[in-house]
Amino acid sequence: MGAIRQSVGLGGVNAPADVAEVQRLLNGVPAAQGGAMPTLLETGTCGAATRAAILHFQKVRAPTFADGRIDPGGPTLAGLNALAVLPGGEFPAGAKGSLSDVTRARGIATSWLATVEPSISGFIFSVGKGLTQARAPSLGFIEEAFHKHFKLILDASKKTASHPNVKVFDPAADGTFIPTIRATYQRIFQVVSHVGKFEMITEETAKAEDGVNTDGTIVAAYVRGVGANVKVTPAFNSPTRGPNCQAAIVIHESTHVVDGTSGGDDKHISEWATADPPISGKFGDTSYDLQTPENAIHNPAAYAAFAAHVAHGRDERFGDGRQAQ
Repeated sequence: MGAIRQSVGLGGVNAPADVAEVQRLLNGVPAAQGGAMPTLLETGTCGAATRAAILHFQKVRAPTFADGRIDPGGPTLAGLNALAVLPGGEFPAGAKGSLSDVTRARGIATSWLATVEPSISGFIFSVGKGLTQARAPSLGFIEEAFHKHFKLILDASKKTASHPNVKVFDPAADGTFIPTIRATYQRIFQVVSHVGKFEMITEETAKAEDGVNTDGTIVAAYVRGVGANVKVTPAFNSPTRGPNCQAAIVIHESTHVVDGTSGGDDKHISEWATADPPISGKFGDTSYDLQTPENAIHNPAAYAAFAAHVAHGRDERFGDGRQAQ
């Protein structure tokens, strides 16, 4: 975020370092939003062109307060920081993750999570009682959710070449997978329910903390360790990511908060690395389908995808594989 120590512009102190910072910010604002046109030379000298650019920005953004000067902590500097996209950046210097977007996403995520325990309990009861799908209509899609996301099946015939590492289990007698899944979801729900666990940050902070993709762009959100906050960047915000994608991210990152093993390479596999619908191999990677149950129960993507699946009654993998939704 751009900062100055003393006033710049008409009647300002105009220290060279402060002037150069203002010139840099004005050059970073799109011309249609009041940015410098033509581009200023970032010399640190507050000449006529720089003074005119400051006044122009003020007249475009807040004409009532156009005095030709920028003060530390003042509204003009705040406006520049909100709009300026600096070299090497994707977002305005002051832009943060959107609290309103996070609040909406937490609401959607909570509605998905609220269906998980009843689905698991009903599944255990139905299987234990030998009920058919005719008597327990939800049995089919809950069984599919366990199969696709946690790699657990009731029938050995579901073990196919595309899902070779699934395991047959008895949900009523299981003492390994179901208890872990339930306990993890309970802890995820606690994180999602606590607004204080979500911290809105800038692109600059994300890059300083290595919250970046392999191509250098910042990630939508990340967690730096078990128990830490979910850090939400401007890349999370709409319209780039839709509300369901955002909800999946909230559950995914909340899993990292509660499970210290969830970042391992054999566990942290994206739900869109699959040949299954609705992604259907579009990313050319099927490692999600090949995961073992032992690793899947620590996969943040599996928790997000399973919750969406049982909430919607069908496989809905929102995440970054379906970013706009």
